[in-house]
Amino acid sequence: MNIKDIAKQAGVSTATVSRALNNPEKVKKDTLERVMRVIDDNQYSLNPFARNLASPGRTNNIVMLIPNLANPFFFELIKGAETVLSEYGYYLHAHSLGLHINDSVMLEKIIDDLGNEGFFDGLILAGSLFFNKAFIPGIPKLSKPIVCINPNPIANDLDSVLVDERTGIWLTYEHLTKKGYNNIGVIHGGYHIDLTVRKLKYVKELLADFNLTLKEEWIYESSYDTIEDSYRIMSGLLQSGRELPQVFLCLNDLMAIGISRAILDKGYSIPKDFAVVGSDDISFSKYFNPSLTSIKVPTEDLGKTAARILLNKMSNPNLPPQRIYLPPTLIVRESC
Repeated sequence: MNIKDIAKQAGVSTATVSRALNNPEKVKKDTLERVMRVIDDNQYSLNPFARNLASPGRTNNIVMLIPNLANPFFFELIKGAETVLSEYGYYLHAHSLGLHINDSVMLEKIIDDLGNEGFFDGLILAGSLFFNKAFIPGIPKLSKPIVCINPNPIANDLDSVLVDERTGIWLTYEHLTKKGYNNIGVIHGGYHIDLTVRKLKYVKELLADFNLTLKEEWIYESSYDTIEDSYRIMSGLLQSGRELPQVFLCLNDLMAIGISRAILDKGYSIPKDFAVVGSDDISFSKYFNPSLTSIKVPTEDLGKTAARILLNKMSNPNLPPQRIYLPPTLIVRESC
């Protein structure tokens, strides 16, 4: 099958098929769907590299950089972005920087490699970890459109999609007050991460509005990327004999699962002895026993929105930067 065959079956011109393959954002959605349906039905194999030879300067590749692969949150982001990009004929390539996230020398090399004009058409940076002192200097070197997911305030001049984190804390406090709790502890993933700084700010600002108590010694540092660290921390706290809060507010679900497992393994009950609240509402949270109350972040929608903004920016590079906030919800389950 060739382009002429596709055009005939889809009832369009060969020029329209070419645009659908190389510039899908310029084709009406119903027309694009009709062309792609013919391609799918006939199992026509698209070769992005051959296509690049005919359309120099366009690759149909989008890159998403993520801090790591350990956190399910990033898989949901990838899924959301890929859903949108694939509709328009783009291939999403997700790359984890892992330990290189704070390595300025390696980051400069990565930035230089990504700056290769022939490799990708747009970039999504997922997570505020990218906006550290090592990474920031390299961002202006990228000439391609960039969209950020959950950046820190230093990225005000870049297109960004964020979660309204203050509302998430507010909804949690409202629920805790209704349940009769009056003191809380917080488990976070490190002060070096901007997400921690932002959320702790809202955690402390809203305490007075709900007459809740948070002692400084009830703020514990763990890791956003493992269950084990939080399990170890909670096990130690339960063995220490110290005064502990009634509720543990964990700034992501992996930490909440680690905290909960330690509480249960030490013979305590949730929520009778200690209540636990997570954040992100990863898919496993509803299957944990007891099921986890969590601040649900619209993770897939973050990825989808970032992809849509990027497609728009690629077509209209002179558009001013956007900052779009998506609302969280509180999913109440057995743990609190």
